[in-house]
Amino acid sequence: MQGKIILNVAQIRDKIDRFSYPKAQSIGKEKARIITNTHKERFLNKFQSHDITEEINAGASATGSLQVNGNLFSFIGFESGSQPIQDLYEYLQNSIKLIDLPGVYNAATKTLTYKFTKPEPDRIKTITDMANYTDNWSHGKSWISMVEHGIAGLNKYKYSDDPTVLGGDSRSGTGIQRRNVIHSSANYVAKKYLTELLKLLDKPL
Repeated sequence: MQGKIILNVAQIRDKIDRFSYPKAQSIGKEKARIITNTHKERFLNKFQSHDITEEINAGASATGSLQVNGNLFSFIGFESGSQPIQDLYEYLQNSIKLIDLPGVYNAATKTLTYKFTKPEPDRIKTITDMANYTDNWSHGKSWISMVEHGIAGLNKYKYSDDPTVLGGDSRSGTGIQRRNVIHSSANYVAKKYLTELLKLLDKPL
């Protein structure tokens, strides 16, 4: 995916004509690079400080946002010690950058347009595939999609930091799905998360 940065001639403080065009390109590209990096920093800061990011990043013993005692890390079912946020963050950080090509000049509007790369939905789905974090999942289930669209089983979710309570089947070490309903009224509520945050890359600074 790609985003656009459109610079007015006045923004680069140069007059684009046959004499100054190369200089305008150089100045314009540097300004576009600064804008791209500012977009990137704003997006990554919002991602890191998001409640869901912080909760999952805190791991299996975090204080959670669920209706019942527990947290997203153990409810989703990550293996103990895995770092799903770090894996995703590394991709997001590396995927946003200015494309190293000359800006396209529009004589009618006197603007230069540059493009920058954005995170690819298919790549995000691959990185967040739950099969990366446990052998008990088939490929194709993204934990991002689970958070944003819903997760079944909260009414059967048992949280405890005592391994003798959970037995040996807990992947996270603090949570497990029981066969019977434990919390009759509990229901996971889907949350806006990464899909909403990615829209920041298209918003003006």
